[in-house]
Amino acid sequence: MTAKTQPGLWAPDWDITIRPRSCHAYQFELRTDGRISGQVRAADGKPFIEHPWVNVVSEDGGQGDSAYVDDEGHFEARGLEPGRYVVGVGIDAKPNSAEWRARVYYPGVNSKDEAIVVELGTAERRSGVDFKIPPPGTNERYPDLTPTIKTCRVIEGSRQGKS
Repeated sequence: MTAKTQPGLWAPDWDITIRPRSCHAYQFELRTDGRISGQVRAADGKPFIEHPWVNVVSEDGGQGDSAYVDDEGHFEARGLEPGRYVVGVGIDAKPNSAEWRARVYYPGVNSKDEAIVVELGTAERRSGVDFKIPPPGTNERYPDLTPTIKTCRVIEGSRQGKS
């Protein structure tokens, strides 16, 4: 089902079944259609074997979303309210976990203090938020850490789910 809305509003799509001569009521939430998109690449430029999830988190940590990274490294977080966001991989992980210690912020830095904040207006679409995940051993705080990033293995064309 897709909600056809006025520009600037968005509702997630989902699969439903409505049988002939039946009636169903479905509730859905309309959100401001703010979007942040870009491309994430491995440091060597090769495609990911396991696809990471990009986290988009408000600067104050009060709101956010995550977006799947496709085969070409593209991601798009939708339904974002106006605000200031940090973008990265592993940035929403449990503090002091291996994933959190291997986190990477846009534009490819390991520290939130060095991250570029993306400011988003009402229903604004920001693209070009591109960054690379550094190779293992280049994390300045934890040089021996092999990145342990939340990923999704694509199985027979499936594009959903976190592991």
